[in-house]
Amino acid sequence: MAESTNDVGRDALATVAEAALILGVSKARAYELISHRLSDED
Repeated sequence: MAESTNDVGRDALATVAEAALILGVSKARAYELISHRLSDED
């Protein structure tokens, strides 16, 4: 089963969010940073 771009994006978000939590950054802040980055790349 091929992964859609959306699924890959979700996996990346989850991975970065988990890494952020390990580094002591709140999940909300992590998503805020990621969302900002994604909108910049659009």
